[in-house]
Formats: sequence, C-alpha cells, structure tokens
Amino acid sequence: MDNSQLKSYNSAWSSNSLNKILLYLMLYVPSIRPLAKYLPEQLLLIGIGLYLLGALVGIYLITKKWDMISNFLNRMSVFAILVIALIIVNLVIYPRADALKTELRGSDQDDNLIIVGEGILRGESAYHLKTYLGNPISPGPGWALISLPFVAFHLYALFTPASLLLGGLIIKRYSGEYAKANLFLLFWMSSLIFWEISVVGSDMVALGIFFVVAILLSHRIILKTSLEFYLVAILTGLLITSRINFFYLGILLGVFIGKQNIRQGILFGVISTATGFLLHGLFMLMTDGFYSPLHLILLPKPFINSTVLIIGVILCAITGVLTLIYLKPTILSWLFWGWICILMPALIMSLAELFFLKFDFAIWEGANYLFVASPIYLVGYILSAPQIHQNKPVSL
Repeated sequence: MDNSQLKSYNSAWSSNSLNKILLYLMLYVPSIRPLAKYLPEQLLLIGIGLYLLGALVGIYLITKKWDMISNFLNRMSVFAILVIALIIVNLVIYPRADALKTELRGSDQDDNLIIVGEGILRGESAYHLKTYLGNPISPGPGWALISLPFVAFHLYALFTPASLLLGGLIIKRYSGEYAKANLFLLFWMSSLIFWEISVVGSDMVALGIFFVVAILLSHRIILKTSLEFYLVAILTGLLITSRINFFYLGILLGVFIGKQNIRQGILFGVISTATGFLLHGLFMLMTDGFYSPLHLILLPKPFINSTVLIIGVILCAITGVLTLIYLKPTILSWLFWGWICILMPALIMSLAELFFLKFDFAIWEGANYLFVASPIYLVGYILSAPQIHQNKPVSL
C-alpha cells in the first residue's frame, strides 16, 4: 500500500486536540451508560470520574509516547493475543447473556439477525416475527445475508470479534504495521460500552466496520469499470439494507466517486441503491404482514418531534454541503467525511433520546447508534498516526 496519502496527516496526529477530543467522545463518554447501569449508587460518581480520567490520560500518553509504545505493539503475536482474547470473552459471556431470554431479561439485539437469518435458511421471510421481548426486527435482508455464515453455523457470538479482526487486518494492509492494527483493537477493548454491546450480540460495531470496507473499496475502484466495480456497488447495496435509515449510503459513495468521475458516480449510486431497494421489495412481498424494518421510520418515537426533525434536516443539509466542498480524493478524506455523514443522523437521534430521558444514562439506548460511525473515524484516526519502521520487517 502506498502511504503517500497518509503522510501529510502524520505531523499533526499528537498535537491536534480536536482529534483526541472526538475519539474520547465517541469511545469513552458513551461508556457512562454501563457504569450508570451496573455500579452501586454510592460508587457511581467516583467510578465514572476515574474511568473518564483514565481514558483521557491513556489517549494523551499514547499520542505523546507513540514512538515508544509502537515499538512494543508492532508484533503479530500481540495482534493474535488480542484477537484470541476478544474471541474467548465473547464465547464465554455471550451464552450467559443470551440465556437471560429464558427469564424474559437481557438484550434481544442478537435475535434480530438470528431470526432473519434462520428465516432465509428456510427460504422464507421472518419479518412478521418479533423478538422475545416483543420488539420488531430492524436489520434488513442484505445485512442478514452478510452475517448469515455466523447464524448458519451457530457462531453468532463471533460476529463482532471477526469484524474487529477484519478491521485490524484492513489497518495492517493500509499502514503496513501491526502497531496500528493493535492500537485499533486496544482502543475498542478499553471502551466499556463496546464490551456491553459486544457480549449481547449487537451488530453496531460490525456494521460500522463493513461501512469502512465499503468506503475503502469504493475509493479503490475509482476509474475502473471492471467486475470489481459492480461487486463493490452490490456489496454497498447489501449494506444499505442494514437499517432503513442508511438508504442514502449508495448515493453518498456515488457522490464521493462522482467528484472524480461523474458517470461512474451515477452508475455506482444507481446500482447500489437499486440493489438495496430490490432486496427490501422482495422481502416485503414475502412477508405476511407488516415489514418490520420500516418501523424505524414509520412508527412514532417519543423523543422525535418537529423541533428535532427541523434541526436534523438543517444539520444534515449543512453536512452534505460541507462534504461536497471539502471532500478530497484521499483515503483519509473519504473516511473523515464518510464518518461525518453517517454520524450526523445517528448523533441527532442519540442526543434527542438522551435529552428526552433527562440524561438518565443507565437507559440511554441511543448510545448504541453512535457505534455505527465510530469504526470509520477510528480507522482514519489510526491510519493518520506517524509511520514507524518503514524499512524494517514487522516483529513476530
């Protein structure tokens, strides 16, 4: 991988306070939720304070002492150990969390993809069903197809660890360093809310990593009209169905491509969007009753009112204009503006819910929404770190 697109960002990595603040807000502030949920009331304030302070100090030390830390992290053995740790934790805790369904407790986030996947294996639509907690299914059929191997072989507990492995390998591929791949894993593992959503089978982090894949592959296929171009467009179409809210993903990447080749951008947007909507349409016809992914936009939510909608439309419009103006043909620029465009609607929903709950972090489910966009920013943030050992082999 040619790192020439990354070098111009390296000098500011440790000194740019905004980058560190954004990382802190995305990975650690949402971790207030599990602390508020599980800590005793008498330990709540001190627990939250110590955790947030520790995260702040950790980010500061990593960016200031990166040369020293990267020497240790630049080992394939460290990468293997971290991946194995992720797998073991999920294999041990996920079944226990899943067993709570027998008591009608716990989380039903994993049931969404499992129910749909099992329906696909039977050759039918399962979107008329609900989870054991009575919630409608949100993920669409394309995303269910991507996760289907984990459902088919009863390995759903490994979906998030496998996605993080993919994210780490992507960073290794683009940076040439295990140090950055290991830093990527360590950042996730230091976030308490990551562990909370991972062990209950949430697909948010995995979805964000596949969005990274779509952005990077879309950047790769610019000026190509080969089979690869059409495959990436179809993959993006599958991801469009992940949640009905992300209907614009194909159009977004089509605009990114179109800034360099208008014809290609239009073709990509049409193919990917058509793929997503055709899948939705097919499964809608197969569903006996209400097609449940539509609940995200059709069913009312108490924290969404006219004020929130107006603010949301204005902020999303501003985001779109700024993206058109400032998007550059570099990988890091695509990741940054892709992150902004995916984050903005999720951020509005998340904060609207938090205000509605009067900042009751313990029941703030909107924190999960932020983790779709977080992998995109984190990959760009880590790829912009200074290169190390550019002429030396990676240590084993």
